[in-house]
Amino acid sequence: MRRAFAVLVTFFCLGMASSIGEGQYLRVGIAGNIAVGTISEMDNSLIVATPKQRADLLKRLGVEDEIARGTETASTTRDITLEALRGDANKYGLLALPCETAYDYAFLYLLEDAGKNNWRAVDHATLDCFGGGQASHKMINLLPGSDLIMVEHTTTGHGSNLLEESTQIFKVRAGKLHMLMSSPDHVMEQNELFVTERSSSFVVFPRGRLEETRVTSVKERPNRVERRMWTFSPDGEALAPTPFHSVRE
Repeated sequence: MRRAFAVLVTFFCLGMASSIGEGQYLRVGIAGNIAVGTISEMDNSLIVATPKQRADLLKRLGVEDEIARGTETASTTRDITLEALRGDANKYGLLALPCETAYDYAFLYLLEDAGKNNWRAVDHATLDCFGGGQASHKMINLLPGSDLIMVEHTTTGHGSNLLEESTQIFKVRAGKLHMLMSSPDHVMEQNELFVTERSSSFVVFPRGRLEETRVTSVKERPNRVERRMWTFSPDGEALAPTPFHSVRE
């Protein structure tokens, strides 16, 4: 939906610019502040808003002033997104500030509708983007009728000759972002002779199952492939893994 809206805005601007003629300028945007409305309406407004208008909306949604102001000078503000979350009477939304919109971190803000599109941030997660990392997120469906939030490549460890990035999965529970799992998806270790890397990818399967495939490489050459499954604990409050088993490919 967001991409379709952006395409429509682009074609509208091109058409209007052509009809206006050379030597004149067309300004497309929003007069005044962005109205607090539905999630999709606010998300579409972010595409054409000025940096100050974006920051103003973020502050009215409950984002801390310092973080909201930081987005005014960021180069990636076009990637600020708002998404509706399925489940819990559809009263939650997710505001995502990607890496470098404010400091060297990405932020996920859980928004709650108190009624009649009265959206307000009630919780947030801070994602480390150390070393130019690109922590990102997407929605997955491990539970029927309910969205879970999968974060990939958030830095969870770094030091001398070591970098660790992880995949994390959150669900909404009682107005909070509850972490179901955190597991390394990229580990790079270097010694005096060579670099060892372990990279994991995740695939969602029906009935609440998540498959992880891990590839270990030495000197940039893969030498081991392993897989394991993640399933829900009996109380549904965590995802637990089986042991890795070797895969021959």
